[in-house]
Amino acid sequence: MLIVHDLPHTLHSRLDTAEAAFGRLEAAFECAVSLRRDANLEFVIAPVPAVSGEVARRLAGRYSLAACPYLTRCEPGQADEFPAADQPAVVRLLTELHRAAPAGCAAAVRFRAAEGRRAAGRDRQHRRAVAYRPLR
Repeated sequence: MLIVHDLPHTLHSRLDTAEAAFGRLEAAFECAVSLRRDANLEFVIAPVPAVSGEVARRLAGRYSLAACPYLTRCEPGQADEFPAADQPAVVRLLTELHRAAPAGCAAAVRFRAAEGRRAAGRDRQHRRAVAYRPLR
């Protein structure tokens, strides 16, 4: 199944960019691939990498494209509703997920931390510029 992301709709602030949004998306997809492949977490649904290894590709400046497996018997709207009998299995899967530490996810964590620091710096600069603007 092909997924097209409209990057401007994923921006976190007015100072965020489509390039940064694509970087976050790519890092998250690479982490999912690493969790499935390197940590052997078969329940992680990850994109199918291209022959070149890319997990997502830019389409013009606004969009990106990723190929993911098509899931049968997956009904939308029930992602956060688990029958009581399934809850122990869900907890077990979440525990496995949080114990995994594949190398492919380290880049995603570093990317998110760096993005957070840059965004905080931009927000401080913006607040200063607004606060010290002379009134007329």
